[in-house]
Amino acid sequence: MFDFLNEVDWPQAIVVSTATSFIFLLFLTLFRPRLRLSKIILFETLMEGDGEECKPVFDEFGKEIVQYKFKAVNWTFTNLIENKIELNLVTRYGDGDGTYSVRTEKIRLKREEVLDIPCMNSIRGFKNARYAHIFVTYEDLKKKWNKDSQYLELRILSKHGLSGYTRLKSKRYTDRSVLKEGNFKYGIWLKKKDH
Repeated sequence: MFDFLNEVDWPQAIVVSTATSFIFLLFLTLFRPRLRLSKIILFETLMEGDGEECKPVFDEFGKEIVQYKFKAVNWTFTNLIENKIELNLVTRYGDGDGTYSVRTEKIRLKREEVLDIPCMNSIRGFKNARYAHIFVTYEDLKKKWNKDSQYLELRILSKHGLSGYTRLKSKRYTDRSVLKEGNFKYGIWLKKKDH
């Protein structure tokens, strides 16, 4: 009934199936979205105008508008498509025995979806650093993030442009000392620009 099993060259079959499994794992590793997220959150007053005519922008209550910025860099060899970005303020509520519940408050971003983040080696990506995206919120994070039981969580859902694999990348900001005034360095750098 199973006479064909005697005709199989078993050492060769084992080598071929092992090599196929290795190639498949390599494919899974190389062809999935890879994003790097900044460890800091930078803020600055929103300005309009150029040169000497540059002045701060005010809201309807006469308060200067401050923008808070997060940076993400595409480290894959192809574009990331259908990117969805979410920023949440998470508050933990516990009863003292090590367990806790959480309440999540969504913080609005200026853009919560980005259709395409080019790769670094594409002409579009390399020429003007479009592989690096800065996501902005105008909500006052210093005012909202005011308890030790709170943290911010940035989540980005991305799809690999070639393989179609999807990956959720998230970063928790648990210490308010990550809020720093300034701008990010240009390109792949996730650090604050020196003045």
